Amino acid sequence: MSHNPPPYPSHWTSTDYRTRHAVPQYYRDTGSSSETSPLLTPQPSRSHKSSSRFLLLTNFLLLLATAASVFYAANLKLQLDSLSFRDRQNWRRSLGIAWDGPYAQDTCASYGTRPYNAKIVNVPLDVDPIIACADMPLEIHNKTIDRPRWCQRLDNGEVHGHWLVDFDEPLCHPYWSSPEDKGCTGYRTGFRRYSAHLWGWYMGKQSTMCATTPIIIDGYYKSAPDHCEDWTQLSCISSVSKVSPQHIPLSMSNGQSLFSIPGSWIFTSPQPTGMDTDPNDASETTPLLANSDEDPTKRRKRAARIIVILPWLVLVIVLLVFKSLLDTSFEPESIRLRNERWAREDSERNITITRWENKVAHLREEWDQLNAEWDGKERLLEQHYNTTALEWESKEQTLKKQYHHSERERAQKAATLEREFERQKARWEKERERYHQDIDMWEQERQRKIHARKMLGIAWEGPYPQDQCTSYGTRPYTAKIVNVPSFMDALEVCAELPIQIHNRTIEEPLWCEKLPNGEVHGHWSIDFDEPLCQPHWSSPENNGCAGYKTGFRRYSAHLWGWYQGEQSIMCASTPNVIDGYHKKAPDHCENSSLRDDSETTPLITKQDPLQRRPTSKILVILPWLVLVIVLLVFKSLLDNSFEPESIRLRNERWAREDFRRNITTTRWKNKIARLRGEWDQLNADWGTKERLLEQHYNTTALEWETKAQNLERQYRISQRQYAAKEAILERELDRQKSIWEKKQERYRQDIELWEQKRQKMIHARKMLGIAWEGPYPQDHCTSYGTRPYTAKVVNVPSFMDAIEVCAEMPIQIHNRTIEKPLWCEKLPNGEVHGHWSVDFNEPLCQPYWSSPENNGCTGYKTGFRRYSAHLWGWYQGEQSTMCASTPNVIDGYHKKAPDHCENLDDWVGLFDIPDESCA
Repeated sequence: MSHNPPPYPSHWTSTDYRTRHAVPQYYRDTGSSSETSPLLTPQPSRSHKSSSRFLLLTNFLLLLATAASVFYAANLKLQLDSLSFRDRQNWRRSLGIAWDGPYAQDTCASYGTRPYNAKIVNVPLDVDPIIACADMPLEIHNKTIDRPRWCQRLDNGEVHGHWLVDFDEPLCHPYWSSPEDKGCTGYRTGFRRYSAHLWGWYMGKQSTMCATTPIIIDGYYKSAPDHCEDWTQLSCISSVSKVSPQHIPLSMSNGQSLFSIPGSWIFTSPQPTGMDTDPNDASETTPLLANSDEDPTKRRKRAARIIVILPWLVLVIVLLVFKSLLDTSFEPESIRLRNERWAREDSERNITITRWENKVAHLREEWDQLNAEWDGKERLLEQHYNTTALEWESKEQTLKKQYHHSERERAQKAATLEREFERQKARWEKERERYHQDIDMWEQERQRKIHARKMLGIAWEGPYPQDQCTSYGTRPYTAKIVNVPSFMDALEVCAELPIQIHNRTIEEPLWCEKLPNGEVHGHWSIDFDEPLCQPHWSSPENNGCAGYKTGFRRYSAHLWGWYQGEQSIMCASTPNVIDGYHKKAPDHCENSSLRDDSETTPLITKQDPLQRRPTSKILVILPWLVLVIVLLVFKSLLDNSFEPESIRLRNERWAREDFRRNITTTRWKNKIARLRGEWDQLNADWGTKERLLEQHYNTTALEWETKAQNLERQYRISQRQYAAKEAILERELDRQKSIWEKKQERYRQDIELWEQKRQKMIHARKMLGIAWEGPYPQDHCTSYGTRPYTAKVVNVPSFMDAIEVCAEMPIQIHNRTIEKPLWCEKLPNGEVHGHWSVDFNEPLCQPYWSSPENNGCTGYKTGFRRYSAHLWGWYQGEQSTMCASTPNVIDGYHKKAPDHCENLDDWVGLFDIPDESCA
């Protein structure tokens, strides 16, 4: 489309007309005739070009100097502000001033903005809390805000700070529903109207949230709707500016809105009156740009003046800005802090002076009162002397009575101790005599029995080995006692009769048994010189690495040469040496004729360990490089600082103020020293009078002390006599104590004999072949890595309690010794079983999770992302219990157990992992 300007009429040559509008864009493409081009492009002279270049260079240097001055001023202000900030921070830290909060309010101020408040605490009385609140930083959402928007003093005296936080506030991010096309607007040409409902708004004023929530419609970004209306729900009307779309965060709630989208863009420009709109005439367009009647030299001079004046105007403006920066820079916060410190010092000095004045007045009052009381004290002194004399006489009589009374008590106590000592001594002598008599009688009885057995020919018939072995290298023996007279108890004789087996003398049998036919048999369990009870293993066969136990190799061997007996017990107690490694017993015993290979195969699948992400050195080095660069730049800024004249003047003023304050301080110190001198003089006068009074009192008291010393000397003599008697009694008591300690030693020896007997019973259990048959793992798991085991106690003689034997017998599971079972159970068939709960080396009870699946941020828990994983490899047992106790590692975060378990055909664990992106 052509936009040629209309032709100008012939009368369009008036010099009064001045061009007031720029030529439109589409007019610039039109050509100009040869007649008008000289007016449009005048040729300047050489001097004019030189002056223009000089002016441009001068203006450039002037602007460069101004920019450098502004930079230095900003640098100085930055340094002073940083020093002031550090001073304020150290001052607040020393006083303990802090925020109690922040606390988010239950409303939103606008889109993405939420108000917060906090209470300032620990503010000293001499500091205005409003001033302390106004420049105190606070950390909200891991970002530090330098100062609150405003501070408020409540009726109760508390001072609260208020902030408007416009970041990390997802609850204040409502969103619009899908826009609905309402057609073209009737009052605004070229625009289309849309409406949308507002959803996801949090607590707050709905009209404000509607008026500040942005939207994107057909690629056009609208920062806010044009209108908001309340249609039972909240609704809005809006128009959209032509801006590149941006990502708008969304949230949840209710409302409706109307938006208008521009349909086209129209630009118009004013035209002079009387212009003809012939598009074919373009020859007279250039006179609009220049007036031929104006002198070009004047026009150039006017332009030169403008070029010269304009930089100076800019310089004046920059200098004014520079002055304002200096005024704010050289009045740093440290001056306010220094003034506050001086005010505190003046207040403390005034308080100290007032305290000293009050103290001096109080001391003067005390001095007058002491002078008034001194005469009264002198009058009462004579009465006090008389009273003291009476008291000393009364005390002397009392001491004499106490002395005679204590002498009588000591004599009675000594007589009582002597009688008690004689009584205890007689009783101890009787007990010792009775003890020796019992020992003599027991020894005589033992010798008599030995002599009687020899005379009567009582002996063992045997011993006879039994046709079985109780364990590796151990074989039971029996023997019958013969020639026992009817008047003797055969069981008692059996229990004390020694026997010789394999050229070794055994003092007594493990137990004695009386058969129904009246015979009495003794039983032994021999663990030496029994080659028939020492089977051996075949050559070991390498079965490869153990699948359920990391770092171990499994070997198998057949048991050969075993004698009659329980094969499982012989297998479980026969040692072996494999590759130089000594094993006291095999880890497992199996009957190869009954073994099913499918049952022994561990239900374990190999799982690759979690792959850790390699650490990049660049991620470690890069922050340090950035930190070094920032520190170097900051150091250069500090080095480039300067000391302006105003700072020097201010320092001189501060020095004069310090000098005046020092003079005032010296004056008050001199006054305080004078008051202290007066106080010391008063104390010296009072001390002289006190010394005179003390001398007078000491002279009187010396006479009475002489009498008291005589009484005290007599009392000490009686004390020494009593101490000598007590020492004699103490030595006798120590001797009796040693006798009692010897008896206690004999009692301890009796306890040791009982312990030896208990160990002997343990040895007897081993000799009898009492052992565990098992252990046998159960076919279920109680929790992650925990499996119950049972074992049956075997070879328990009828004369022993199987439950007691079970409760004290150790067992070995997975090469670890467990001292005793958790509990013992006696079954209806008479068998006794022990129960254990083993939580180590149980790979069958260690299921694992599948690869976690990201389910997005949790809707009910801010700052957490939910992952789900399937539970695989679980053994028999309670699946819900296994799911609730199986750990997992997700993105380097270790979870001991899932947060929830769900049964969806198979068990699924739900894990909530902290994630900052879900805030």
